[in-house]
Amino acid sequence: SRGHSGAGMRAGKLILSDEHEDAERFRSLHGQQVLNARNVAQEAQQMLEAGNGIAFTCSSYSGKVPAWGEVELRVDLFSDMCGVFRDRLIVDVAGLPTVHVPIVAKMTGTPVALEGATLGLNMMGGVASLDFGDILQDNTVQNRQVRVSNNAPWPVAINWKLLESAPPQGANLINLTSSIDADGKVHYGVIAVEPEQADNPPYKLEPERLIIPAHSSKAVNIACEWDTPSHHENFLVGSVQVLPKDAPMPGEESVADKGRVVEPLDLLDREEAQTAMLQDVSAGSHLVDMEELVVGLRCEVTRAWLETDCNKHLKWICSTSHNYKTQASFVKEVALSNRGRCNLTFNLKVET
Repeated sequence: SRGHSGAGMRAGKLILSDEHEDAERFRSLHGQQVLNARNVAQEAQQMLEAGNGIAFTCSSYSGKVPAWGEVELRVDLFSDMCGVFRDRLIVDVAGLPTVHVPIVAKMTGTPVALEGATLGLNMMGGVASLDFGDILQDNTVQNRQVRVSNNAPWPVAINWKLLESAPPQGANLINLTSSIDADGKVHYGVIAVEPEQADNPPYKLEPERLIIPAHSSKAVNIACEWDTPSHHENFLVGSVQVLPKDAPMPGEESVADKGRVVEPLDLLDREEAQTAMLQDVSAGSHLVDMEELVVGLRCEVTRAWLETDCNKHLKWICSTSHNYKTQASFVKEVALSNRGRCNLTFNLKVET
């Protein structure tokens, strides 16, 4: 932010920190909302430092209950991981048996998401899209990066694949088939809808398996190059796997990690997971699987189309100048017209 001096609204020195907010608190409604959201985020970060994926806190941990009265306590839940969780609240009142109040929660959604601040990435629609625009055939490789953030306390691995069409959603998950045999009996079959893998797409991924540490972010590079004019539309799909917390990160392996095979954690189906699965334990958790990351990719490969205003050659008809100081050269102009939608780079040379 930029401070203001006492003489009117003239801008003062540039402020590169938020320390002044301790003395000059925001007084507007939106300013108070910003401060409140920041305080909630700081409190959640402190509560989730243990890395369990969930945390419970009470508004008060001790107090008095008046005669013929009651005390209402607020219990807050903080979470940075999806799954089913179970804990218990222990209430100890002097002179009475200890009471255990079960606490159960099912957290949905996903802590792994695409970062919006990516060049060319459109997050406005139902499916994110990345448009390479028009590129020239046999031209230099066009690169785009898609950054993925992991807000979970576990490291994750994202396996990327390129599909010809969008993955099925909602009511398009299965195909129902029927057939009649020789006896007249009708047989039904259910086939899962699986879109085809992209056949020789113009995109190359690096890396094809992206490993992201806990509470961090990394980017996958998408390179686009093609040799013939054509239109390409594909879908980049990333399936999320949760890795053990002690899994070595790429480039940080120790001698003891050489040859170690890191298996992802077993995840429950997010639709079938229920808190009743933990009814036999006092405290525990089961992680559930996450939705796939989907990005639509588009590029239009075109050929260069350049025109000039001289069809054959440049021709001069003039007398030779004996004094180069007064008549240094004879000038003609050539217009190069780009009739395509891509920027072109040209080089000129004279043989003599």
